[in-house]
Amino acid sequence: MDEVRCSSALFLRFLCGLSDATTRSILAGYLDTQAAQASRDVITWLKNFIPEQKSLEESEDKKRSLLRTFFYLFETRNKALVQESLKSHKRFDLSGVHLLTLDCTVLAFIMEICTNIKELNLWSCFIGHNGLERLTPVLHGLQDLR
Repeated sequence: MDEVRCSSALFLRFLCGLSDATTRSILAGYLDTQAAQASRDVITWLKNFIPEQKSLEESEDKKRSLLRTFFYLFETRNKALVQESLKSHKRFDLSGVHLLTLDCTVLAFIMEICTNIKELNLWSCFIGHNGLERLTPVLHGLQDLR
C-alpha cells in the first residue's frame, strides 16, 4: 500500500510540474494540446485539496500529507496559487517529522511566499545541517518557532 501511495504522490508531483508554463513549453514537442487544459485541472484540484490543520495534535500521517501538498505546490512554481491556497493558514505543525534536505527546500519555498504564516512547530524534527541552511533565511518572519 505504501508503494502505491508513493507512486501516486510522485505522479501527482509530475502533473503539478506540468502545470508550470515553462515546463510545458520545454516539453511542447511531447505533449498534445490537452496539456494546457490538464494543467488548469491540476490547479483547480490543488486549490480544493489543501488540508486544513485543525489541531497541533495532528498525526504524523496528516503532517506527511501536508508536506506532500507543499511538494505539489512547489512543483507548480505558481506563487499566486501558493498564496491563494494557503492564505487562511497562520500556523503549521510538522513536529516529529523527519525532514530531509529536499523537504526543507520545499518548506522554505512555501514560507518565503506565505508571509501570513506566523507559527511553525518543528519540535522533535530531525533536520540535518543542509536542511537547516535551507530553512534559516525564511524563519525570521515567524512570531512563534518551536
